[in-house]
Amino acid sequence: MHRRAALLAAILSLGFPVNQAWALPTGNQLVAGAATVSSPTPTSLAITQTSGKAIINWQSFNIGAAEQVRFIQPGASSVALNRVLGADPSAIYGQLSANGQVYLVNPNGILFGPTARVDVGGLVASTLNIANAGTISANGGSAALAAGEKLTLDFDGDNLLKIKVDAAALNAQVANSGAIVADGGRVALTARAAGDLMGSVINHSGTIRATSMVKRNGEIVLDGGTRGSVAVSGTLDASGAQSASGGGSIGVFGRDIALQGASLDASGQGAGGGVLVGGAPHGAPAVVAGNPVTNARSVSMDAASAISADARSRGDGGKVVLWSDESTKFDGRISARGGPAGGNGGLVETSGRSSRSVTALA
Repeated sequence: MHRRAALLAAILSLGFPVNQAWALPTGNQLVAGAATVSSPTPTSLAITQTSGKAIINWQSFNIGAAEQVRFIQPGASSVALNRVLGADPSAIYGQLSANGQVYLVNPNGILFGPTARVDVGGLVASTLNIANAGTISANGGSAALAAGEKLTLDFDGDNLLKIKVDAAALNAQVANSGAIVADGGRVALTARAAGDLMGSVINHSGTIRATSMVKRNGEIVLDGGTRGSVAVSGTLDASGAQSASGGGSIGVFGRDIALQGASLDASGQGAGGGVLVGGAPHGAPAVVAGNPVTNARSVSMDAASAISADARSRGDGGKVVLWSDESTKFDGRISARGGPAGGNGGLVETSGRSSRSVTALA
């Protein structure tokens, strides 16, 4: 591996910040579609895409803290696939903007630094390792961070992205300590590890927000697969704050799941939403965003964690499930209350294969 790539990979694995200056993306080659690349200023790059889909190969794709890369696309459904062929990982410390969908694929790694600002219609970042400490915004669209060897992308009829990792990779990991916002859309963090030596393949300590809008509820999915551990110590917010909106959905799946000081909120003004941690009610097969998910081996929720799926105004409470095939440890707070202005209570289940506790709330 290239010396700089090896050094950055080591830094990422230890979770240390990186403050190195990086040049703008270099070595572009248009592979499919129609697009031109220009540099309006020494610190900016503009990619003007005139076809609905375009594929561009790059030797490197980095954005320094004072730099900006802008994709100018025909519309919100336009897609620009950017493949990095060089040996170095991608470091995003500056601004990345687009009015459509941007895919960034770099098998050497992707880092979103603390000064990164991503404002796009939709984002897919795919690699063996992804670290995110900046801000990603894709309101009304999709934001997906995926770590694995091979993946499949698909769009729903509502133009939201589904992502499936088809092949696992060694050292696959997604770590988010920043903010990802896709109100009225979908956020997915997905990783597939090929070995059993990894610790957490998904580690979320920041904020993910996909609040419900009038036309569409938000959805958040963290999926570590059959081998991966998932650690959540941050916030997952799929609540519905508008007067008629219900809560959205939150799904956290993996082999071993730990909620430590975590906040999961799928409450809504009109009705409570749904929260699944480790599996579906009674361990039934679960399908999330069109993909089947495997039940957890163990789930733990500490006393500092809270889950809510309340109806905040008028409406029924939602559904909260903590499920594992072996061990479920529950010490936190869960609520799925009906609205204070009228409505039935929801359902809460905290279960392991050997013992079940189901509560229907009044």
